[in-house]
Amino acid sequence: MTIGAAALDDAEPSWGFLVWRLRALLPILLLAGFGGGLLAPNLLYMGLNFFAREHTRLPAAEIHCELTPAEDYCRSAIAENTAWWAFLGSVASLVKFLAAPALGCISDAYGRRRLLLCLAALGLLPGVACVLHVYGCVSLYWVFALSLLSDLPTDSVFLAACTDLLADYPKGRASAFGLVAGSLEFSTLVGLAVGSQMELRHAVAAAILADCCSLLAMILLLPETLQVVRRPASLHRPALLPGTGMTILVRDHIFQCLSFCVVASAFVSAGLGQVAAGFFQASMAWTREMGIQMAMVTQVSAIVWLGAGMHCIMSCFGELGVLGVSFIAIACWAICIPLCASPGQVLILVACFAGPSALSFPAISALKSQLADEHEQGELQGALHAAIMAASVAGTACFGGLFSRLLAQEGIHAASLVFAAGGVAMVGPLAVVCSCLPGLLRHRRSLCEPLLGKP
Repeated sequence: MTIGAAALDDAEPSWGFLVWRLRALLPILLLAGFGGGLLAPNLLYMGLNFFAREHTRLPAAEIHCELTPAEDYCRSAIAENTAWWAFLGSVASLVKFLAAPALGCISDAYGRRRLLLCLAALGLLPGVACVLHVYGCVSLYWVFALSLLSDLPTDSVFLAACTDLLADYPKGRASAFGLVAGSLEFSTLVGLAVGSQMELRHAVAAAILADCCSLLAMILLLPETLQVVRRPASLHRPALLPGTGMTILVRDHIFQCLSFCVVASAFVSAGLGQVAAGFFQASMAWTREMGIQMAMVTQVSAIVWLGAGMHCIMSCFGELGVLGVSFIAIACWAICIPLCASPGQVLILVACFAGPSALSFPAISALKSQLADEHEQGELQGALHAAIMAASVAGTACFGGLFSRLLAQEGIHAASLVFAAGGVAMVGPLAVVCSCLPGLLRHRRSLCEPLLGKP
């Protein structure tokens, strides 16, 4: 692996330096996140209005379940609407798992800019279909069919581009990844707040306008971050096949340890996150408004920690310190959930631990990016996203099934043991961070001299 002279600087780059280096990416991400936030609270109601047509004689233009959710025809459409969106969510997970390594590999061979432009253009089609649907031009089934195009994973390519822009400052990658994730969370939160106050038609139209602006910003601002001289001689074709692109995650002992950490944390976080709402509904007076408040507090906590919190921890303890804080936060969150007796206590718990729980992926992505060659960054980030997606789906199924079974057969107290099991499960990745990784990283540094974090 070629290490430039600037890469040997152990200093953590300043916040202003990171913003300046990522100035071409941040406007694109902010616009895309804002558009996604505008659309998010309205998609379910768009489907509800569509399926409610089968349960009423009202004209389609007069069905507004977002305003009258208690109407019989709206309530009758809930099951079919939920089933369709659940099916699309499963398909989206499969698409991301299969496509993420392949797209990352393609971006390594042909560059980031042209692939991101293609993905952004394809991602506009579902939005156009949404606009046409709400104005009565096309069926919602067109939206369902085209939604797969918006599910193509672009996050891994964006992170690979971020790595390119910080090729000579590997110590800044973890903070940079946190800045990217925090910016996306912030713009999504703003879009969510604005979209929830807009009429459905207007919110959908505004969302497609924001996506068009994001594509225009990409055309005007985004440079090619991976120059031809830094690309592989040819496309790594085996990585295009399903599953084979994941081998980069386990090619040596350090990669195996880091992959175990990210998979274990995603498995526990996604699984417990899925059953938390059900636990709150069964154990306290948990209303829809409380769920919305918890989602907003989660995003605010993530924004603060991905931004300022991560940069401070990186400056003092390096990537391994970030991982330790994140895994401890996940364990504390899981163990403390059954102790909450009121919605207010839940919100305090989420405010304290949701943000630091989100720090593990940026830190692991940064560590692995320093261990991989320049022409492997896209393949690496794609494989990481695919592994996280697979672990999240498995965790949701495992914890969700176990919680449902215990709740139905033994009651809420037995079901709460699921959270304790999740907290105990985090001992494994925490032990790897504390015992195995420091020595392995010191050994790697003695061989090839990249400074990967403070031991």
